[in-house]
Amino acid sequence: MLQPASFTSRIGGYTPTFLTSDMSTLSEYSIQDFYKYYIDKGNRARAAEHATRPSLKQFSEAFKGCWQQLVSVFLVFFVTLAVFPAVLAGTTPNGKGEPWNSAIPRELYPGITVFLNFNLMAAIGSTTANFVQFPGPKLLIYPVAARLLFIPYFMLCNYNVEDRIMPVWFKNEWFFILGNVLMAFTSGYFSSLAMMYAPRVVQSSYAKTAGMAGALFLITGIMCGVAFVPVITAMVNNIG
Repeated sequence: MLQPASFTSRIGGYTPTFLTSDMSTLSEYSIQDFYKYYIDKGNRARAAEHATRPSLKQFSEAFKGCWQQLVSVFLVFFVTLAVFPAVLAGTTPNGKGEPWNSAIPRELYPGITVFLNFNLMAAIGSTTANFVQFPGPKLLIYPVAARLLFIPYFMLCNYNVEDRIMPVWFKNEWFFILGNVLMAFTSGYFSSLAMMYAPRVVQSSYAKTAGMAGALFLITGIMCGVAFVPVITAMVNNIG
């Protein structure tokens, strides 16, 4: 049987041999023509990629051409993330001190009415945008801006019933469920339209920059929406 000391010494003896062999192999590759060719090709590709990155001026020109679509992207994701999932998951079918009055069990209620509902309808909305593009690029911002009403709408449902001071206007759970259906569908639909329109409404030379700007406004909308959740909770708990 191989003893530990013997095993260690053998490994120590093999290691320099392996390293020497590897270094020799790399040295041989480095002087071969095909190695130099592909290394140079990779360097040129990286240099070209760096050269095609949009400048601040290009970004500014792209923004001028598609600012409505970029603002639409921001607003869609701001509204969506302001209420989903935190506000929606914190909404119940009953008021404070009332018994559970939904046919859906308490432990399944958020999963069905919030997450399943939202993901399904958002997917349907995104798919619908592939077949129906309405409204057009110039009018899209108006229904997108109207989605801001979803924020006070869900604030007036049974959100945070234990601590809220703000009165509840929409007590029936179907107001909440159907509101989530409409919010989720328009989230998927309008966000897809805005991202599709942005590269189309600018000059072809700015299309790539417009797409990158759309991604930037998408991320910004998500971050601002998430950051707005505590503001919603504070208003619900302090405005009566």
